[in-house]
Amino acid sequence: MGELNQIEPSNARRSVKPANDTTAKRFTTLASIWIMKLKIHYYSFALLIATVGGCQSGDYNHYTAPEVTGCVLAADTHAPLANVRVLRADPGSHFEPFGPPKGGQLLIQPAVVRTDADGRFVLESRSVFALFRNAGWWSAPITYQRNGYETFSTNYTASNVISNAPAGPPVVDAGEVLLRPLPK
Repeated sequence: MGELNQIEPSNARRSVKPANDTTAKRFTTLASIWIMKLKIHYYSFALLIATVGGCQSGDYNHYTAPEVTGCVLAADTHAPLANVRVLRADPGSHFEPFGPPKGGQLLIQPAVVRTDADGRFVLESRSVFALFRNAGWWSAPITYQRNGYETFSTNYTASNVISNAPAGPPVVDAGEVLLRPLPK
């Protein structure tokens, strides 16, 4: 039985020294060279991105609705109409599948545009940030509303654009919009 205690188990730890110290130094040197090459590739890639990105920057702001300007007049007298509501889209098209708009949706809605004393209005353009695709607009449905007058809805397309400068929004001149008084 004394002999069994003297047998060393097969999974016992043994300290193994390298044949020479140069193997450890060589491994350390190779690791540091690899890290240095990795840093060079990283900085080269960063410099390439900065250079290419700075050479030509794209326009990521795309207009989804044009600026619409015009003047609203009474059809019978051709007098300018003040306080006419000018809205995008048809007023009956505000179908909300999940109920009425909530607080956040109400906050992002644009302010109501009304004509001034001379009947003139400017409906601001709308734009979005689109990185990978070119968002655009095909038509701009506009509705004109005033108490005592018939509601008038029309649709402006790209053929109505009078100014489409690369630096600014597309502009549609609605001209003179005539509203008919309601029959008495």
